[in-house]
Amino acid sequence: MSKDTRSSKKDPIRQFIISGKDPVSVADLEKDELKKLTDILHLGKIKSPQTEDLAKSLIKFLPKELRRERGHKNKGLCNGHQNFNAGFIDDVLYLLKQEVGHHFRKFETYPDLMTSLDRLIVERLSGIRGMWTKRKRNDPPNPHLWTFETSGCQACMIARVATNIGALRNLRTAMLSRNQTRKKHVTCRLMKLVEACINHYPNQLSEIHASSGQFAIIMKDTRKTCSKAWYNDPKHGAARRKESGHRFRRRHSESQRSEKSNQRYEEKDDTELAEMRAAYRGTVVSGPGPQLSAGHRPKERQTDRKDPARSPTPSSSQTGASFPADQAKGRPQRMTQLTDFLDGRSERFGDSIYTKDSTDLRYASSMSTTIDAVDEVTNMYRNLGGNPFREQNPHDSTDGSDSDGDGDGDGDGEEEPVHTYTSQNLAAAMTTWSLLCNSTGTHRGSEFD
Repeated sequence: MSKDTRSSKKDPIRQFIISGKDPVSVADLEKDELKKLTDILHLGKIKSPQTEDLAKSLIKFLPKELRRERGHKNKGLCNGHQNFNAGFIDDVLYLLKQEVGHHFRKFETYPDLMTSLDRLIVERLSGIRGMWTKRKRNDPPNPHLWTFETSGCQACMIARVATNIGALRNLRTAMLSRNQTRKKHVTCRLMKLVEACINHYPNQLSEIHASSGQFAIIMKDTRKTCSKAWYNDPKHGAARRKESGHRFRRRHSESQRSEKSNQRYEEKDDTELAEMRAAYRGTVVSGPGPQLSAGHRPKERQTDRKDPARSPTPSSSQTGASFPADQAKGRPQRMTQLTDFLDGRSERFGDSIYTKDSTDLRYASSMSTTIDAVDEVTNMYRNLGGNPFREQNPHDSTDGSDSDGDGDGDGDGEEEPVHTYTSQNLAAAMTTWSLLCNSTGTHRGSEFD
């Protein structure tokens, strides 16, 4: 199976076209290539043998991407334009059909919103469809309707537009009215070809540019009015661009979060902190969930069980708990991820703060300080509802008054209490805070930032 047969089966729109090269977009052509192409199109429709021979000779000077390969016959082109790349010509005609058809659907749906100038431009550009569409009996009469192209040559249709100065002016007006003005816009792909065709009329070049630019401003206002009416109509409401299904925006998640959601997050955080404190103090946690006592630990994660390298060594404070099965196998059971954090931190610096049979007081003081830091973080987490260690503005006042440039308050004039911390407690609390974020698998502050 040849390459052309495979490409024609993939694209059902171009099944009648057989060409040796892939289609090239008109927007990719250089200035000199556009000049050679418009010189051929400026000959107009092929009507005589002399015009046919001249067109064939000019096509030979086109770039290789715009010419067909030998042995391929283009069914959509006449004899004079037979050497064109049929895929490229079909792409240009498709863009022309979009400009005079699809982009006018809102104007034609709401004709009462158009001005007399808009109605005249739309009617004249809509008449170009007569080259490839036969008029039906029920269609309204259009005095600007073009005659049907009996040869069916797509290049002849494009040449008829390229030699009509009125059609070029109206096309430029319609395409300019679709350009965005507020954002960085990209011009229509057909604009380069239209501009190159207009350059063949140097005496009327300035007049065409000035008039089409002024008409485009009027037509753009009408297009916006018709577009608003289109999207406000229930018949076309489904054509509006769908918004993201996410309920809350990340930037405003803290203000948009409901009270019920806040309460659920606070209860979850309080339960996790209570379980961690009970695991080290050897107390029992009261609540509807499973009870924790000395010698028991929370259920470890699946990822933790797969990583034996992170297993710590038992400390002297854990000697009161019984681990018969784990100690027999030589794999001591770890209590929580906080113990792993202390183990890994001490082993990196080459100083083991607790061994198998040691009763070092440094470990007891460290655990006492850590538990106090956990309590302090709990209180701060309840008050602030987020990461209390985010960067503060150096221009903020330190006398306990809020900054006026925050913008997140309700404007009621109430002041929030300002918490002050010592440097020692702050360092311990920050260490514990980062540990709590890692133990739950997510960063707490990201939910509220």
